[in-house]
Amino acid sequence: MKRNITNLLLFLALLPVTGCSDKMAQEESAPVPINLYATGKDLSAVTKATEIVPFGTTIFASTQSGVYTTLDALYEWKKEANVTKEGYVSFTDNSKPSYPETGGWIYLIAVAPVPQAASIDQSKGTVTYTLSNTPQDILYAKEIRGSRWDNQRFSGNTTPANDKPLVYDHLLTQLKFKAKKVNNTTKSVKVTKISVKGVKNVLSVPLATGKPVCSGSAQLDLTPANGVEVSGTLTAIGPLLLPPLESGSYSITVETSIGTFSDVPITFDKSTPQPFQSGVSHEITLAISDASLEVVTVKVADWGNQTGGSDLPIN
Repeated sequence: MKRNITNLLLFLALLPVTGCSDKMAQEESAPVPINLYATGKDLSAVTKATEIVPFGTTIFASTQSGVYTTLDALYEWKKEANVTKEGYVSFTDNSKPSYPETGGWIYLIAVAPVPQAASIDQSKGTVTYTLSNTPQDILYAKEIRGSRWDNQRFSGNTTPANDKPLVYDHLLTQLKFKAKKVNNTTKSVKVTKISVKGVKNVLSVPLATGKPVCSGSAQLDLTPANGVEVSGTLTAIGPLLLPPLESGSYSITVETSIGTFSDVPITFDKSTPQPFQSGVSHEITLAISDASLEVVTVKVADWGNQTGGSDLPIN
């Protein structure tokens, strides 16, 4: 009898353990949704006090690091999404992609603005953008990886320091023009256009690296509405967004109410690091007299908070 009672107690003791084990197994096999947020050096984030200018983005997912070509395996996809002013990412098709149930890694990269379908060459893993006279800020978020397990997810980890946002960087370089009148007379001058010729305006962006390959040749113009009147006070003209340069410099042609000044070089002090790099903003000050124009200062400046002609932040 004593042996039977012992066996019964042992059986009862095992019951809750088995039930708990089943519950844990169910939780581990349940899909874990992917929740994302965005940030960037010149963008705001949910961790900062200021807000992002909302924008659209395309996110690419792969189960292999650096491979964004076919995307035909389970848990591989391409989806359009929106980034809110708080930095949260929501998919436009209202889908809820999840981490691989096996616990394996999933890799993500993102580009913005949302490219046209014809601009994506999935077989090569590239996205192509063509710059025009409408300012367009091109962004790239380098690869991040995550899995279903706590503290390996993109967000919502028990330890917030382990969260991994999509970090967007500018792929273009920015020229922010200002001007002032020198040797001042009673006449003011109006700047009507600033042009850069021979711009390699076609950018092919490898999804794996985000380092654009530039080609083509075009003239890009900054044309302020009704022109900008310049006096002895420094006055903002506006920005131009251009491809980065590995070497060399840009020259500008400036059309004004007193004449056109062609092929004015933009030169830097010799101590300045290599100019016209991705994500670098340059403040360029023009000095205009009654008969001449010259670039008097060029310095690195904040990217700024204009929103020029697109739904992307020029932040």
